[in-house]
Amino acid sequence: MFLTIGQAKLLYRRHFKSYKPDILNYLEEKKLTLLDILYVRKEDWKESPFAKPSETKFSFLAITINGTVVKWNDKKYRIIETKENKSIWLEIDTTYFKKTKLTFKNQKKSRNKLKNIIINQVTDKCPACGYRISKSDNKCPDCGLNFN
Repeated sequence: MFLTIGQAKLLYRRHFKSYKPDILNYLEEKKLTLLDILYVRKEDWKESPFAKPSETKFSFLAITINGTVVKWNDKKYRIIETKENKSIWLEIDTTYFKKTKLTFKNQKKSRNKLKNIIINQVTDKCPACGYRISKSDNKCPDCGLNFN
């Protein structure tokens, strides 16, 4: 019974919990206002204050919960955008039978700052994020950068 409750808590913390109250408390302490909580894209790791996790992971300890293999330790990342044009990275570290550890770090450059730039010359890729665009696009569908 104890293991089943622990497994349910772990699955909830890893896959369903938003951590929004914790994020809002952190921002309130720093006197910042929440604009958006974003998932990390591949190109975001260039400006990350955290080391990019390896694409492949090996573990000697894995647990099966109702037929699903669950790692002992898992880390997920989110980017918190503020109205003050700051980007804060959140590392969510969940470990079996331990309290979730949240680590906040400032990003070097905010995604928001790119939305107010106007570019006069357009190529086949967005100059801000590298997303493939056509010459008729007025705005990048990925990052929101305006083109003139």
